[in-house]
Amino acid sequence: MRQIFRRRFVLPLGGAAALLFAWLLAGANAEEGHTPEAISQELQTPDEHAGEEEEGEHAEGEEAEAKPLTPEQMQEAGIVVEPIALKPLPKIFRAPGEVRLNNYTSSIISPRISGTVVARHVELGQRVTKGAPLLRLFSVQMAEAQSAFILAAQEFARVEQIGRDVISERRYQEARIGLQEARTRLETYGLTGEQIDALASKGTAGSSAGEFDLIAMQNGVIVAEDFRVGEVVEPGKTVMEIADGKTVWINARVSAEDAAQIQGKTARFFIGEEGFDATVAQIDPKLDESTRTIGVRLEALDEQGRFKPGTFVDVHLFGAPEPVLAVPTEAVLRSADGDWAVQVEQSPGLFKATEVEVLYAVEDQTAISGIPEGTRIAVKGAFFIAAEAAKGGFDPHAH
Repeated sequence: MRQIFRRRFVLPLGGAAALLFAWLLAGANAEEGHTPEAISQELQTPDEHAGEEEEGEHAEGEEAEAKPLTPEQMQEAGIVVEPIALKPLPKIFRAPGEVRLNNYTSSIISPRISGTVVARHVELGQRVTKGAPLLRLFSVQMAEAQSAFILAAQEFARVEQIGRDVISERRYQEARIGLQEARTRLETYGLTGEQIDALASKGTAGSSAGEFDLIAMQNGVIVAEDFRVGEVVEPGKTVMEIADGKTVWINARVSAEDAAQIQGKTARFFIGEEGFDATVAQIDPKLDESTRTIGVRLEALDEQGRFKPGTFVDVHLFGAPEPVLAVPTEAVLRSADGDWAVQVEQSPGLFKATEVEVLYAVEDQTAISGIPEGTRIAVKGAFFIAAEAAKGGFDPHAH
């Protein structure tokens, strides 16, 4: 949230118009970003101008005397006054987090033998289906294995053609076992049953001897790649990653004390000031001895692909509700000197901006301290009250 006025300004009566301008700017800014998410962001941002005052500041008490609002004016502006009370509001635990691929719905593509990349079949960001070829490799090992399999398949075919009544049982078993060993070797190198059957039906490796395709093991989107055509890739190197594009993980770490207080599955995370819903998928059972923290994994829907792996986010986790002084978030505004304030009713139609401490915000409620329970405040229309106090007259529609 942008902070327009953090310095303290106290103007004489003649400066009411200038103060009105300041309030209107602050109010416009508040309407753009006055949300629980924005409040949470500001709570974590130090006030760089705390304690600063303008030179020539007038003594307190020189401000214009407030003018009570009439019932008609309050109704026209939609001002609602209620006493604040203790309400059960979930406690919030904040932690830094990072967007990661969902390991349960994603997969990596890597060769099982050393090979040279001959060609690519797909591009980064492309959606693929299970079994689709992704890139082609060439390997001497694969060429040898393919030739051995073709010879074994041909030998077994001859044995079966002659018939078991003519040949010895030993020769038949040797041909069968030889074919099975050759097939297993190809499977070990990463070929699928369909690829092996296609090789057997051709009866020869032809000009493509030693070439083979790495294929997609699931439906999804190519979210990462690490290879170039002509590069020699070693066994186990991740050349591509595929994700289903539906969910992502957000990994966060919290203290052991906070982890013990997390309740329920509901969670939120923020990218800038924009918040998103998530679900607590897992809380690690072990403490990380190096960081003395416990990992918490969230899961979030991402069908539009907005959350990129590696993005840092702010995570909000919730504990058991506890009684706090909670007010509607719209009732809490920034005063001219940058402090949080609510409009306290002094008498019917007469309000005074009173500073409070904002503890945290959940949905449309904000926990505060600094004023006693039962204090009557403007829970709606606080901005209009502030504007009225600045200009000394009330007309929300500028008639």
